[in-house]
Amino acid sequence: MRRTPALLAAIALSACNPTGHGTQIGVEDTGTSGSCRSHGRDIGMDEENELGFTPRELVESVGGPHQTPITWDGGTVSTLTLSLHVRGENADLTVVTGDEADHCRDSHVWIPITAKFSTADGLFSESLDGKLSNWYTEGLSWIASVEVAALQGTYTASSGPQHEPPDVQFFGSFPDGIATGSVAIYANSAADGVPMADLDGADW
Repeated sequence: MRRTPALLAAIALSACNPTGHGTQIGVEDTGTSGSCRSHGRDIGMDEENELGFTPRELVESVGGPHQTPITWDGGTVSTLTLSLHVRGENADLTVVTGDEADHCRDSHVWIPITAKFSTADGLFSESLDGKLSNWYTEGLSWIASVEVAALQGTYTASSGPQHEPPDVQFFGSFPDGIATGSVAIYANSAADGVPMADLDGADW
């Protein structure tokens, strides 16, 4: 099922504050909620840590390449090739502790990645800067966004004068190691009272 732009925007917002109580990505900090305690810090891509795996190992576990059908809202089908690669030298780890009764969020890591995302029909031929994390309820997942005008493939979309230039949001996850996800193309309002425009989308 394709994610709506509003849901993707909420996911992107939560990525800016994954602990929900003040710890921002890339900033060493602490936060509390009930008995839950969180502590965020930068770690190296090959650094052992409390999660039991290095960021690089996590990326490589789902890095691919993966090939899978991608289906647009109108029914057109192509073949997607996807691979994930470590980007940069550090990841952002948040360690969470607390009483089981308080249902504290699990410890998690945000890893900068480059997603190589191309389709056989040429609509996408992208190198997307994003992040991979075990924070999501869907399990290990990645997210990236880019303006339509910055796409390297042949995909185009336009919006009316009451909207900003269109954006493309990519969200993928790996249930049982299988690459799944969605693309949402939308345009934010440029005028009060004008709703966001949901322009197009696809699932893989």
